Amino acid sequence: NNKNFAVNPNSADSVLSQYNPVPYNFNYQLTAYTRTIEDATQIVEQILPYFTPDFSIRVNLVQEMGIVKTVPILLDKVTPSIESEGAFDSEVRVVMFTFDFTIKAFIFGGIKSDNLITNSDIFL
Repeated sequence: NNKNFAVNPNSADSVLSQYNPVPYNFNYQLTAYTRTIEDATQIVEQILPYFTPDFSIRVNLVQEMGIVKTVPILLDKVTPSIESEGAFDSEVRVVMFTFDFTIKAFIFGGIKSDNLITNSDIFL
């Protein structure tokens, strides 16, 4: 139950607070469709070098709180698929490469305004 705190630009008597984020793995797919295998392999050759083993980006996740984190994107697998229709000589082909990604991101709670502690009493 740790909290992050930041200066409240709208009030000098309060601060902004937010509980720590919860990490999640988000899985998604990207599919590239082409007519030829050569076009498909050129696309794959342009994407694969960036994921060694992951592609990390620095993201300003919560601007009000000043939370900036590095988020890795993992390329889990690349699946080729070739679909054909019609006769061999008049064949219509669709070449697909499906890229499976995992992004290691965060889910944040709401931002609340908390009052500052201005007085404290110490009893000895």
